[in-house]
Amino acid sequence: MELKHELITLSNGKPIKDKKRFETINPSTGKVITNIAEASSKDVDLAVEAAIEAFIIFGDLLMKRT
Repeated sequence: MELKHELITLSNGKPIKDKKRFETINPSTGKVITNIAEASSKDVDLAVEAAIEAFIIFGDLLMKRT
């Protein structure tokens, strides 16, 4: 069974569409599994900031439940 997906890279919750893409290859078959939008350093910074904010929000939420 071969899976073929197009993964969407998100920046600030929005898909990165008009970006250069690269293929991900299954090393055992040499076949393309998917292609992924390349993220700029700004995209990565936004993703890290969003992850930190989510960690703080959900960490506080979990602490209140215990």
